[in-house]
Amino acid sequence: MPESLGNTEHVLKPGVVCDGCNNYLAREVEKPILGSLYFKERRFSTLVPNKRGHVVPLDGFHLKSGTRIQVYADTGAGVCVGAHPDAAGSISSKVDIPNSNLF
Repeated sequence: MPESLGNTEHVLKPGVVCDGCNNYLAREVEKPILGSLYFKERRFSTLVPNKRGHVVPLDGFHLKSGTRIQVYADTGAGVCVGAHPDAAGSISSKVDIPNSNLF
C-alpha cells in the first residue's frame, strides 16, 4: 500500500524500484486514484496527511448562501470550514469545529 494511503511501515528500500517506474506509477496510477472523490473522502475521514503533512481539504457547497466551501482537517486541531479559494467574493475567515463533534 502506498504512503499516500497511510502506509508508513512497509516501505521498499531505495533502489528496489527504478525511478522511472516509480514516477510512472505515481503519475499514471496514484495521482488519478487519489484525486477521485472516493479516496479524497477516505483520506479526509481517516486524517491521512500528504507528504507535506496536511490533510487534503474537501470541497463542498453551502446551500443557504450558495457559496463553494472547503472543509479542512488537522490531525491535532480538529476541522474548520471556510469559503473555497475560487469562490466569488470569498471570505477569508474559517469556522473551527472541535474534534469531539466529528465522525
